[in-house]
Amino acid sequence: MPDPHSAGRMPVVAQAVQALHDKVGKTIPVIAAIVSPFEFAVRSRSMERVMKDIVTKPDLLRKVFYFAVKVEIEYGKTLIEAGADAIFLVDGSSQFEVLGPKLYETFSMPYTKGLVTNLGASTILHICGNSTRILDKMAETGATALSVDHAVRISEAKTIVKERAAIVGNVDPTRSLFIGTPQEVEEEAKNCIAEGTDVLAPGCGYSPKTSLENMRAIVSAAHKYGKKQRRY
Repeated sequence: MPDPHSAGRMPVVAQAVQALHDKVGKTIPVIAAIVSPFEFAVRSRSMERVMKDIVTKPDLLRKVFYFAVKVEIEYGKTLIEAGADAIFLVDGSSQFEVLGPKLYETFSMPYTKGLVTNLGASTILHICGNSTRILDKMAETGATALSVDHAVRISEAKTIVKERAAIVGNVDPTRSLFIGTPQEVEEEAKNCIAEGTDVLAPGCGYSPKTSLENMRAIVSAAHKYGKKQRRY
C-alpha cells in the first residue's frame, strides 16, 4: 500500500489542496480529483489488458479493484484532511461506448460505490461520453453529484436520476469553451441552466489553452441566469 503522505505525486497534490484551502477555502469550494477503481485498473494495466481480464481473468481483476479501492480511500481522505471540500472521481474508461450497462454494473459500479461509501465526504462522479444509459447505475453509487459530458441532455439526466444526486454540467469543452466566443459559451451555459443543471460546469476536462474570457463567460451566465438550488 502506498503512503499518500510520501508516495509518488500524492503528497504534492495534498500540498496544493492545502495551499488552495488556505488561500480561498473560506469563499470558494476546493475540489480534489482522484480516479475511480476501474480507471485505476486501466491506468495500471492498460485498457486492452483490462478488457481481456474481464473475460479471461475476472478474479484477478477483482483483486485489482479491491486494491484500488483501498488506495483511493486513503488518498481521498488525505486530500479531505488537507482541505478538499469534495472529491471528484474521474472515470474516463467506464464509458457506455466501452463497457455498456451490464459490464459497468458488474465491473465498475460496485467498486465505485464502495469507494464513495468509505470516503465519508461529498463526491462528484464523472464518466466521459454519453453516459445516459448508465446514469441510473451511476446514481446507485451514492455519489453526491454526477458530472455529465456535453453529449448528455441535462433534462434527460434529471429525469433519470431524479433526486438521488445533483447533476453537474455540461458546457462543451471543445466546441464552445476552446474554439467558441464568450457569447457562444454564455448562450450554451444559459441553455444548461434552463434544462435544470444543478451545478454549471464544463462537460468534461477542458484544454489548458482555453481562454480566460471563455471561462469567465460561464461564471457570467451563472450570475445572470442561475438561481439558488437546494443543498444536496
